[in-house]
Amino acid sequence: MDRDVYLQRASQIKAAAGAVTLYASSTDLALLTCMKKAQSTSRMAFVTKSGPTLVSGIEMVDVSAVGSEMFALNHSTYSTSRAVLDDIGRIISSSTHLKPPQRTPTLRSMPDDSNTTYWMYPY
Repeated sequence: MDRDVYLQRASQIKAAAGAVTLYASSTDLALLTCMKKAQSTSRMAFVTKSGPTLVSGIEMVDVSAVGSEMFALNHSTYSTSRAVLDDIGRIISSSTHLKPPQRTPTLRSMPDDSNTTYWMYPY
């Protein structure tokens, strides 16, 4: 989804879903292709050199490290990575919404523990 469209609809998404976790990647070639075709500079789930697009109240998890197969599009990382599937499973099966590092202790707080704005799987 286009980043600007997502940002316009973020409050509706949060209202409908309650807790929201968005998985993003810098290695998603399908998103890169989409941006080029649409002559767009961003997609919501694409991680740039400065990091992912952050939205207040939406948890962002950078999955770049778990989806970097050389000859793959890496667009299905969320559904083919055991680590990401386990995280999604914990979201679905928990009666309360746990923060990403509580669900998956291997996630790193970015930029650091005292000033976390998003989480990422370690390389």
